[in-house]
Amino acid sequence: MISDRARSLSILYVVARYPPLVGGTEVHTAEIAKRMRGRGHDVTVLTTTVEAGSATTDVEDGTTVVRVRAWPRRADWYFAPGVVPFIARRRWDIVHCQGYHTLVAPLAMGAAIASRQPFVVTFHSGGHSSWVRRRVRPLQRRLLRPGLKRADRLIGVSEFETEFFRRRLRLARTPFVTIPSGVSREFLDSPPHPPSSRPVICSVGRLERYKGHHRVISALPEVRRLVPGAILRIVGDGSFRPQLEALAAQHGVQDYVEFLVIAPRERSRMADMFSSATVVTMLSQYESQGMMGLEALAVGRPLIVGEDTALAELGRYGDITIVPSDADDRTIATAIAEKVRAKPSVGRDLVPGWDTTVDALESLYFEIVPSERRVDPLR
Repeated sequence: MISDRARSLSILYVVARYPPLVGGTEVHTAEIAKRMRGRGHDVTVLTTTVEAGSATTDVEDGTTVVRVRAWPRRADWYFAPGVVPFIARRRWDIVHCQGYHTLVAPLAMGAAIASRQPFVVTFHSGGHSSWVRRRVRPLQRRLLRPGLKRADRLIGVSEFETEFFRRRLRLARTPFVTIPSGVSREFLDSPPHPPSSRPVICSVGRLERYKGHHRVISALPEVRRLVPGAILRIVGDGSFRPQLEALAAQHGVQDYVEFLVIAPRERSRMADMFSSATVVTMLSQYESQGMMGLEALAVGRPLIVGEDTALAELGRYGDITIVPSDADDRTIATAIAEKVRAKPSVGRDLVPGWDTTVDALESLYFEIVPSERRVDPLR
């Protein structure tokens, strides 16, 4: 319940992708939308669909979810012109844009600016497997800068991300703030128990090249020499899977590599998967926070992460080892073997829950929208 508040807020979350689609931004948006609604706020999620047909409106976990058509179907641009009239036709206390890297973001910001509605942006930045897309990102940020400059707040999910955009956008007026993601109770309440009797390495994240799964596969022969019987479980889904399967066959370890896909809503299953692991790896080239890393730490599993990303910040919550971005197979294998042999230093009590995230966001919203300006959701 909301304490000391004259009226609940009317909140619109705008996000290109939403569950059942898989990803950190999708999970983040769903978790905070559910909790904001539980605190009495009027919450709507505006997202997209690439399937032909008109816009759909559903109620999912008690939250109204509106999907408008996006194009093209086979690319992640998400040009969704229906975002603009939907935002403009109603007064919202807060329009919260989740993610900046698709065409949904400028459409949402433009609609909020044109209709004079307060809005905030959480970046949820990430890497990309396409060299072209990585090269165009600086231009994309420059083109978005005028809209971002008008935002009431710009939110990073880690200090790494906040500083990254503060330096590159060079915006003096708009206050930046860091509000990390949290983890759900399924992870925080998972009873501590020993991992599997056989060494299990989990590499987690979407199956794209920049996520670094291939680096763990390449190191697996050396891992198995140092840790006999070790297997690799790759948790995620994506278009890079055939290349990963081919690489495993090339190294002769295809019988020791498993692929596992877990839906975003299957939080208990994900918690059980982490609990069964011996060590978790995230060797991504770019991460703005690493939500699955937080989840692994929440069940007491050690992490091996790549340097030069926000993953290094996870060390404040638990047991991590940072490997260089150019680490060779032997270095990666040695780091994995050391973690398998070591007794984990469990710091799970330090991992924040989603209520911590929602507390910070709710305070931010009330800071932006004083009581006399709030919209009556029944009007």
